[in-house]
Order: sequence, then C-alpha cells, then structure tokens
Amino acid sequence: MTTKTCTKCGKTKPTSDFNRNAYQRDGLRSSCRLCQRTDGIGMGPMKPKPKAAPKQPKPRGPLRITDTQEWAMHAACRFMKPALFEGTGSVHPDAAAACDRCPVRLICLEEELQLNPAIASQSGYRGGMGPAERVALLKERKAAADAAKKAAESVSA
Repeated sequence: MTTKTCTKCGKTKPTSDFNRNAYQRDGLRSSCRLCQRTDGIGMGPMKPKPKAAPKQPKPRGPLRITDTQEWAMHAACRFMKPALFEGTGSVHPDAAAACDRCPVRLICLEEELQLNPAIASQSGYRGGMGPAERVALLKERKAAADAAKKAAESVSA
C-alpha cells in the first residue's frame, strides 16, 4: 500500500505523509501529518500564538461603571441582563436574588438615591429596593432631616 486517504481532509496521499500508529491495522494514523499539525497534534508542539491582552468583562446590569465606581466591579449583577432590573412593575426573581447576595448592595442603593432622587420612582430595581420602596426611604430620610433641623434650631434658640 503506497497511498492512503486522510480522514480529515479527504485527500489521497502517499503513506510517507502519515505518522505511524501501531494500534491501526495498516500501522499508520488515520489523518495526515499536515492535518495533525493544523489540529495541534502529531509532529510536536506548534509555535505558540501570541496572547492578546485579556479583555475586561463588560459589566451588565443596572450599574454604570465609571472610574469613581470601583465598588461596582464587585456587584452581583454586573454580568446580568439589564432588562431584569428595569420597569416599575413586579421584581424579577433573579434580580431580587442577585441583590440579596450582593456584597455592595448598600453602596449601590446610596449611589442610586444620591444620583437619581428625582427619578427614584421610575428607575427599576436597584440596591435591593424597588421604586416605591426607594421613594418611601427618601421621604423618611427627608422627614428625619427636617426633625433634626428643627431640634437643632430649638436648642440654639
């Protein structure tokens, strides 16, 4: 037998183009040396490909990453679909579960309340709270601040 057909490329080649394999009937590998080389097996190690710089994963979810928001890289929602956190209706179970286990949930909530107090009732599920809960929290904080201000005025007067 002086020729053999490669199972990878389907070409008929001389047997000298095939490596030996004692476990095959004809004593040769089923694929030719060229196909083995392109697959990375056979004739020794190939030249390593230059490695590209690792890409940072694109954050997903409601968080908007900026240089000042390094905490957001630790958020449980950073790789989740933003649509899970949007809307003013019922909370998606995955969004609630992500916020429950999130190590930076309170920071996220504070950031949302400070950046968007005017649209707190429209911006979806953030920091473990829905829009209505955030509006109630803002009202409680305002009432507490007003009470503290009145107490300070009465003491100084």
